[in-house]
Amino acid sequence: MVSLFDALGLGQWFRYVTGVIEVTSGTLLLVPSAASFGAMLLIPTMLGAAAANLYLGQSPAPPLVLLLVAAAVAWTRRNQLEGLFSR
Repeated sequence: MVSLFDALGLGQWFRYVTGVIEVTSGTLLLVPSAASFGAMLLIPTMLGAAAANLYLGQSPAPPLVLLLVAAAVAWTRRNQLEGLFSR
């Protein structure tokens, strides 16, 4: 990952930010009442990872698979988000 973020030119601080977002998202996915929030946090992260892989000439398949899984979780738990925003 160090060489990947070096190749992107974003600096190593962005690697730490990305790691914190991914760990937080994964933890939230394990908590049923917070799974929709974890999925919603993971979706833009995986979009960025897929774009970064394309930019570097690598396969975007792994982040796209995770994106689809996160989108499926967000879709199946969308009623949690509707209740939050309908107040």
